[in-house]
Amino acid sequence: MRCELADTLGELEEQLEEAIEALMELDVFLAVDAFIDQADEGGTGAVDVHLTLKEQGQLGLNIATYAQGQGGSIEGTIKLKNSLGRAEHLALKYERGSNHHTEVVLSLGRSRILGTDMSLDLDLYRQNLQSAQQSSSFSLQSTGTTANLQSHDGFHTFTYDLGWLHIYDPSNNASKAVRQQLGWKLKSALKYAFQYSTFPSIQYPTSGFGVRATQEVAGIGPGSALLKYIKSEIKAAKVLYLGGGCVLSLDAEAGFITPWGPGARSQPVPITERFRMFGSGSTGVMRGFREQGIGPVERRRCRVNQDDEASNAGASGDVSKSENNPAEGSVLRPSDLDYVGADLMCAATAALRFPLPWEPLRQAGLYGHVFTNVGSVALLGGSSQSLGSSLRNFPRSFRWTSGAGVVWPCPVGLLEVNMCRVHSRQQHDHGKTGFSFGFRPYLWSASG
Repeated sequence: MRCELADTLGELEEQLEEAIEALMELDVFLAVDAFIDQADEGGTGAVDVHLTLKEQGQLGLNIATYAQGQGGSIEGTIKLKNSLGRAEHLALKYERGSNHHTEVVLSLGRSRILGTDMSLDLDLYRQNLQSAQQSSSFSLQSTGTTANLQSHDGFHTFTYDLGWLHIYDPSNNASKAVRQQLGWKLKSALKYAFQYSTFPSIQYPTSGFGVRATQEVAGIGPGSALLKYIKSEIKAAKVLYLGGGCVLSLDAEAGFITPWGPGARSQPVPITERFRMFGSGSTGVMRGFREQGIGPVERRRCRVNQDDEASNAGASGDVSKSENNPAEGSVLRPSDLDYVGADLMCAATAALRFPLPWEPLRQAGLYGHVFTNVGSVALLGGSSQSLGSSLRNFPRSFRWTSGAGVVWPCPVGLLEVNMCRVHSRQQHDHGKTGFSFGFRPYLWSASG
């Protein structure tokens, strides 16, 4: 035991605390208690240490529902802990969402792998993502495995993802930008994430700051079907206490993705990896807009309206002349456009949070907030605009919304009911002033 080298009672207590902490990190015990007693044998200064361990139940079941934008999902997880006596975790998760989204994940994990302070999780997954046809015409099937290695303090995470992807168009009316990327792809990517935060609470932090940075490189290994890109993201948050239970929360994030390798300048970024902005969620939040309803668009291969039916019929299914320029031709509906994602993204949020005046609502954990969101996205490659033109237009394409609402910090994230007003939007953005409902998962962890 790690307490054998203790020379004093104080050293013994410190090492016992470290040992108890290490046992609790295995996530198989509900409680660990230690009792120090004078030893009957062993001479002067010898003591006996008695440990009382209360183990968690081996079998666990969890069912939850989530809502994001206009969609939602239900998730069920069966967990088996420490069945072999080696502090291992085995879990099977099934998720079914709107738009026929399904995901099955089998996970095997263990803390303090090989006696180190690192934890290792291995996942086998099967995913079928049917994109909302109002936003993007492509769908994705993927099968693969991930290996996730995380440090004891949670600051550092290394992830390797090896997956076989099938990008297809079930509607057969995808835009040219989507059709260029249809087919089978291989993803072999290594990702590093650093996260640090000092928030005393994740539900209603009153002070502290946090920073999260990720760097991903895809295209590791040989093969012409490999996706090759470099993706960088950074997010920072700061909370200031104003008094009277009110706090000011400031968040900012940015992301950039680019292809690499031979011919990278002429190759578009993989459409499955581009940035997208959402009315709710954990990345690119712009309240007041529909899910994936912001950003670069291309016209789908479909008829615009009844008046254009005759002119489009002569194309015999070919792409219309105005396909790559949504501003041309007739007035377009959202279902006539493909939101193809972006290579560059930045967003910021400022929110004033305050306790509600009614005691029953405060007891339930609900609070109010007044907020403003700004952000923008840009497509740097694979578009009709040059790189220089895209960068010059980026500062002029920011969206701006504001509003107020009520937030409920539930165990898995933040549920929001908001009244939003869209102040600034681009031509084909899909957003409106009015009530909206959203969910945002917790991004930060409590420091203590």
